[in-house]
Parts: sequence; structure tokens; C-alpha cells
Amino acid sequence: MKERNAGIDLLRMLAMLFVTVLHIQGHGGMLSSSGYSLLHSSTVWGIEYAAYSAVNCFVLIAGYVGGNSRVKISRIVMLWMQVAFYSIVLTVLIAVLFPGTVSRNEVLKAIFPVMKGQYWFFTAYFGMYLLVPFLNHGIQELSQLQYRIALICGALFFSVLPAFLKTDTFLMDGGYHTLWFVYLYIAGAYVKRFGIWKKCGKWSTVGIYLLAVMIGWAEKMMVTYGASRFSWGGGTVQ
Repeated sequence: MKERNAGIDLLRMLAMLFVTVLHIQGHGGMLSSSGYSLLHSSTVWGIEYAAYSAVNCFVLIAGYVGGNSRVKISRIVMLWMQVAFYSIVLTVLIAVLFPGTVSRNEVLKAIFPVMKGQYWFFTAYFGMYLLVPFLNHGIQELSQLQYRIALICGALFFSVLPAFLKTDTFLMDGGYHTLWFVYLYIAGAYVKRFGIWKKCGKWSTVGIYLLAVMIGWAEKMMVTYGASRFSWGGGTVQ
């Protein structure tokens, strides 16, 4: 019987919680209602970036767990069938309860949720999973130095430079893309293969997570409010 990793399970649960928070903030209108209040906006966006980082943790875990495992095609097929099933059921319910609201394109999205991009996370994850056999081979063949160089170059060209230059050269779409999931997967596999988690300790990894959240939050605050006026508790700040 495969031994469970309590730390990984806890991280999964926290990531699931933050995914829920992410949707509540977006679809619930919290982000759109942040206005120009510094206190409100900084709090909402701080939670948002914590949720962003938690979503990335899902794929990091996939790499950590699956980087040295055999690929099971049945797993992704079953996952596709589950997504398609719930997508079709929900679409049928909406069509019955609200006649005339479901278009032909919506029906196609329900039947082909991956190819039509109905759910961005699963579409990106599915594309990554197709590449996992090749990724796992490279993960086992690279030396630690080669691996580090690859990760540094990936972070530089896929994240740091695009954010600094305000461009999307590699069509990363802010991380909502298969290529970013591939990078996260090999990063998670690196942590497992070279025992980084054990060497750094759990509190160091928590610190890295919090640092990533703070960097994203600080950038958002500076870009959005750096040259604008906003209020804090009714007073005006400039």
C-alpha cells in the first residue's frame, strides 16, 4: 500500500480552499467592488494573490508526486469523462430551467470541455499530461546543474521578464496555459528528486510561498495605485 504524505495532503486541502476563495472573489464581485479604497483593495488583492499561488501548488504537487512515476492513460481518460459528465449535466439543467439561454456553442463546450476550453484549468492540465511521458524522461536524465539552469531560464523568460516588460511573448496568458503548467510540473519534480523539501524544511517552503504572494501583491499595488489617488477609511491618500 502506498504511504500517504500528510504534508502533501494538507497542501492539497489548502489549495482547494484557496481555489474556492479565488472563484468567490472573481464571480462574487469582490474584486470588481474593490474601488479605490486602499484598505479594502489591498486586502482583497492580497487574498487573490494567495489564491493564485495556491492554484499553482496543485500542479507543483502533480510534479512532486508524478515526476518519477509511470503515466497511466486511464487516469486522464477518467478525469476527462468526469469533467464531460458534469459539464453536460449542468448544461442540460440550465437548458431546462432557463429555456433559450443555452446556445449551440454552449452545447459543444459541454460535450468537448477540453478542446473548447470550457474549463481553463483542466484544458491546461490535460495538455501538460500529454507531455508527461517526455517530461518524466528528461527529469530523470538531467543533472542537478542542468535542471537548475532550465528552471532559472524558465522562470526568467516565462515569468520575470514578461512581468517586467509588460509583454506576453510566449503566450503564457498570465499562467492560464499548458506551458506554465509544464514549468510548474518540472519544478515540483525537481523538489522531489533532489530532496529540496527535506533539505530546506517545511517552514522554508512556507516562507517561499509567502514571498511569492507578497511580490505579486506588491507589484499589483504599485502598478494600480502608484500614480493614482485613493482613500483609506474615508481619508484621501496620494
